[in-house]
Amino acid sequence: MLSALDFFHSWLLFPLALVIAGAVFWLPGLIPSLILGVRRDLLAVFAPIGSVIIVTTSAVFAAVLGVSWGFIPVVAGIAGTALLALLIRLIFRRAIRDEKSGVPENSGAFSYTHTDFLRWGLLAIICVTITIHFAWQIKMPGAFSQTWDNTYHLNAVQAILDTGNASTLNMDLYDVTLPRRHYYYPGAWHDLISLICLSVGVPVSVATNAFTVIVSFLYWPLTTSTLARVAFGKRLVTLLSIPLSLAFPQFPLGFIWYGVLYSNLLSYALLPASIAFTVLGLRRFSRITGWYALLAAAGAVAMVITQANAAVLFAITFCVIAGVYLARRMNHSPDVTLLRKIINTLGATVFTALLLTALNFALDKVGPISVMRRGYEYSSPQGNIIQALMQLGTLTGGNPTNDFGIYTLSEMLPLGIMVALGMLLSLIHGRARWTVACYAIWSCLFIACFAAPPGPIHVYWAGIWYCDLPRLAGALIVLAPIFAAYAIFCFIEWLQKHFLVLRSNTLIAVVLVLLSICIPVNHSLTSVWHRVADNFRITNSSFVDSDELALFQWMSQNLPQGSAVLGNPWEGAPFAWAIGHTRTVFPKMEVDFRDSDYELLATSLKDSTKRQEVCNILNRQGARYILDLDDSYIWGGSGWNAEKRYPSFDEVDNSGVGKVIQQVGKAKLVEITMCE
Repeated sequence: MLSALDFFHSWLLFPLALVIAGAVFWLPGLIPSLILGVRRDLLAVFAPIGSVIIVTTSAVFAAVLGVSWGFIPVVAGIAGTALLALLIRLIFRRAIRDEKSGVPENSGAFSYTHTDFLRWGLLAIICVTITIHFAWQIKMPGAFSQTWDNTYHLNAVQAILDTGNASTLNMDLYDVTLPRRHYYYPGAWHDLISLICLSVGVPVSVATNAFTVIVSFLYWPLTTSTLARVAFGKRLVTLLSIPLSLAFPQFPLGFIWYGVLYSNLLSYALLPASIAFTVLGLRRFSRITGWYALLAAAGAVAMVITQANAAVLFAITFCVIAGVYLARRMNHSPDVTLLRKIINTLGATVFTALLLTALNFALDKVGPISVMRRGYEYSSPQGNIIQALMQLGTLTGGNPTNDFGIYTLSEMLPLGIMVALGMLLSLIHGRARWTVACYAIWSCLFIACFAAPPGPIHVYWAGIWYCDLPRLAGALIVLAPIFAAYAIFCFIEWLQKHFLVLRSNTLIAVVLVLLSICIPVNHSLTSVWHRVADNFRITNSSFVDSDELALFQWMSQNLPQGSAVLGNPWEGAPFAWAIGHTRTVFPKMEVDFRDSDYELLATSLKDSTKRQEVCNILNRQGARYILDLDDSYIWGGSGWNAEKRYPSFDEVDNSGVGKVIQQVGKAKLVEITMCE
């Protein structure tokens, strides 16, 4: 029987975790998608959207019905969704029969069959090569991002496993021994990870890494290439977009090292597919338009339950695409004069502006979004409009908190030039102009986040993305690879006109394969790989060091099931829940205490005058242990001494509170005896 520690330390078992992660991501949505009539390349990008919706809604219904979370609720969800898909299929049966349910291509170097073969080959090559490079950076399959957000992400999954409740409406990590409080958090990522863990006992951190690989290094290139195929209809552009999708450091690797933004990683990966369905539906108004609209709407729902700010980007994109295709439809006839075309284009522009205004008004009516647009300013502006435009032009934007040691000019300038050329050529050739319009709108949001005056204006326009430049820079990378691919395609076409030898399909295929192999060590990714390594590697000097990891793993093997432990979150104690299978009373990084009980535990555990009150709280929490860890803090400290607000958990062994039952290096586990 394989143990959690086997998975944590052995790369030989990681392929099994990858297979399970892929199955969890694709299989739940596969049968309903087939019944719905989705075929060929669209099936591969839509099935995960179905999986996200089925798994998350099944978790909600299971919690309402009092059924423990697992594969049985998912199977029931698949059955229910299949019936709904059959009903939709009956409604659109004539339109689906006439539609090939694939993306047509009008020209290119390869036949359609050869394109598909080479496409999947490139996907396999780049996924394997960049996964090996990822493994080299993190060193062990169970290594985890030792960052602020990841205390929540890992422990949310572990809480699901401990409680059997995966409902996105009950994602509170506090007091999980009691009926869980109503606390909404878009938990699709965590529900999917929990299923990977439930399969063969894969640890949370290993399941997270496996799913990260599937989403980032397989699904993201796949869905980007589908969008490229829809946008430009050129086979070589489709193929080039696969390696180029992973050449930009801002996404997906930027979301893996910064944050860590796992929920955004999944929601942004779903964005290209939803845009592709929108374009396919609006490209020609017919009976099939409603069917594609349902596919796009499903993508929007999947993004909402994963991380809603990607859904807002999609809504903005829909408004822009609708305006562009309205102008295209009005100007389609060859009899339309130049003056009439100008008037029609202005009218479509006004229509788009009205749609965006209505969307903005609607967003203000959504409670959580309205709060984000008028709430706390998580990050300050970084500069002025000129600087923002320079970063947009060179693709050096997306640095968090003015950390300009990443996405440098030397790394990003070649990619920036290719993207700019791709946009220019798209406008000149009249191809996929909607992509340029969408990129322009997203760029305006980036500029607002970068340069708007600090305060209410900045929060209003950037608050949906937490005033966070990495998230908005990541959005630009949704379209950047297909612009770069189109620029290279045009350059190759020019070369082929002058050099006959370059017309060889075999030569082009070899170049594509070499490009896919070289992408992981591409110069543009150098800095971001260093940061991934810094955040994930567990060493003698990392935030969670090797001694603390050994102690956490000892806890998972030796402490009674259902135990709870105290510890300073700024020292990494929350990771003991997911890694040590011992619930942490302080389960995530916090700026302030949850309530007075938690403050009392953090500050007065050693105060004999408050012993009875403290013991009552400990009994309610079921907390019998304390982690006394090395005084090394996340970020090196908060800057406002938040890490010093937990004196109860320092030097506990000499305080009369309890006795040390296990010590690894400086990391100690103390059993509380003062309440006996």
